[in-house]
Amino acid sequence: MSLKGFEDDEFEGLKMLQNLMLSRNRITALGSSLQNLVSLQLLALNSNRLRTLGKEQIPANLQELYLADNPFHCDCQMLLFLNHLNLTDNLVVDVPVCTSNDTAPILPQSNCPPGCRCFCTHDAQRHFMSVDCSSLGLTRLPALFSAANGSFATEKNSTPIMLSYPIKYKILYENSSSAIWTNLEIQDEIAGLDVTNNSLQSMEKLENLSRVTLSGNPWDCDCGTINFKKWIISKPDVVQDANITKCGPDETKSAVFAVKAIWSLTDLDLCPENIVLYVTIAVLVPCFLLLVAGGKIAWTRYQMHVKVWLYTHGFTWVKEKDIDTDKEFDAFISFSHKDQDLVIPELIEQIEARDPKVKLFIHYKHFVPGEFIQLNILRAIQVSRGQSSCFPSTYSYTETHAENQMHDDSYTVLSFLESEWCMFEFRAAHIEALKDNMNRIIIIKMDDLPKDEALPEEIQVYLQSATYLTWGGQVLLGHPTLHPSQILALSRIT
Repeated sequence: MSLKGFEDDEFEGLKMLQNLMLSRNRITALGSSLQNLVSLQLLALNSNRLRTLGKEQIPANLQELYLADNPFHCDCQMLLFLNHLNLTDNLVVDVPVCTSNDTAPILPQSNCPPGCRCFCTHDAQRHFMSVDCSSLGLTRLPALFSAANGSFATEKNSTPIMLSYPIKYKILYENSSSAIWTNLEIQDEIAGLDVTNNSLQSMEKLENLSRVTLSGNPWDCDCGTINFKKWIISKPDVVQDANITKCGPDETKSAVFAVKAIWSLTDLDLCPENIVLYVTIAVLVPCFLLLVAGGKIAWTRYQMHVKVWLYTHGFTWVKEKDIDTDKEFDAFISFSHKDQDLVIPELIEQIEARDPKVKLFIHYKHFVPGEFIQLNILRAIQVSRGQSSCFPSTYSYTETHAENQMHDDSYTVLSFLESEWCMFEFRAAHIEALKDNMNRIIIIKMDDLPKDEALPEEIQVYLQSATYLTWGGQVLLGHPTLHPSQILALSRIT
């Protein structure tokens, strides 16, 4: 079974242990568990999976350390341990770690920007590469920092720099040690940048930095600086000198901005040209909100009137059912009490038996007892989608009164026309239809009507302008013959 690591107290109490062989395991990190082995002289860690080591992880009295065949990552974190090897006289290793093939103690050229100094440093969280380009008279950032959008766009989304340091290794050769000079190769991401005291006027945001200093440059302060200011504010732990990063000399702005840090300037300070935009927004937004609120109030209060107007002016997306959403009944059936023996079984009962259900307002069911008849009629019209229908007398239709029909054609409408309440219902429904500009009444004619002069004027007008039905016969204006149970459906589409 291969070891992967240790508990913190793994070697507790083994103060006399001198040799520890941990070769050929799967150890990825040492931790601090070896610090208590004060007598340890030989530690074999070869052929494991170690990527880094810290000088604090190695016992103080250790003399021999075997590290071959580990995938060490030679970055700034590892440099601390390598420098410890270089400065310790007693400790020798089996192989040099993180070295180039050049054994001469000559510092090879690194890819640090010309004139800048690159070195390893650290903050509270990690070790990283830092670049010092201060006081070089730069007018733009070095090429390493000029990638699009300030991003270090490489394979690892960073810009690594490789540095070489001369080091004197003490290598173990067959039970004897020998010192050799060679060059360390350290490669790490740039996370620190010092560009103070240059001639920079603008720069892209540098998102991957952990530490940056910017002061002493004549930074532009205009509309294009707004995003730069926001970046400085968003990185208080990164920008080390934000309080002294100020605008450069400017004939019109120097007096205003000379003593102010960029982060403290408002957007209007930097870009007064936007004042018109801000004023326009400040005016238009409240107006828009008031307009929306007023429209909502008006729609809530007058939506029925608006829908009726749209419907009557040909807007097809407004349907009659949208206008009548507040109606409780599908139709108000108006007829003379003399006709009830025909109307109730032949019309009302058949309509109410339909599927889907049709809800009719009928006076003997829904009039409120004790209330004035006029009020009952007006309520019936107001709560019904259609006022269908107005029925003349049935005497002309029944076989027992066929002879009467032959002698007096006008008798077919007398019972309806002579009924004060039937005429009141018709007039009220007619007024409602005119108000909505919508045909809500359908008349059922039971036989030939008398001459126009024998009819009330409003009946004449309505018969001339609207569709009506013939009981058991043909529907005028081109409609086919209808059964009484279909009357309501016609009233909805007329």
